[in-house]
Amino acid sequence: MRTAVLIALVFLTSVLNGAPSDPRLELPTALNFVRYCSSMFGEAPFAVSLEDTRLAPLLDYYRNVDAGDLEAILVLFSNEPVYTRNGEQFVGTKAVRDFFIERLQRLRGEHRLLGASIKGNQYFFHGTFEGTQFGEPIHVDFFDYWVLDSEGKVFYRQSWTSKPV
Repeated sequence: MRTAVLIALVFLTSVLNGAPSDPRLELPTALNFVRYCSSMFGEAPFAVSLEDTRLAPLLDYYRNVDAGDLEAILVLFSNEPVYTRNGEQFVGTKAVRDFFIERLQRLRGEHRLLGASIKGNQYFFHGTFEGTQFGEPIHVDFFDYWVLDSEGKVFYRQSWTSKPV
């Protein structure tokens, strides 16, 4: 019997900006995380503790972004990653590297993870980012979807944020 409990948290109370054009990915107001995952994957992933060892590489990602460690971030990605963020897509190592170089130059702050779920090789995180963008205070809610390859490297990632960053 599974000991995991389905997520019962409300993901965001507002529409996320920049949701992809695929209607299956659009997030209506107050759509909760379980309903979203169910609509995407046919069933909800199971919630896991943020201390779950399966999350370790991805938890390191958030710490490395907060620390501004570009190389530690990039080592998590496969040789041909695809990263989609608020409808903009970055394909390949160079495009992903360029994305992070630009973001790390203008954003400073800290990610606070509120929950995580796993379904096979798919990982889901939601949380907040609090910091500065171009020196101005910013608070952002986010939802990240990760897919790992057989070697445990990120070959697909998709992020939605409550405001453009």
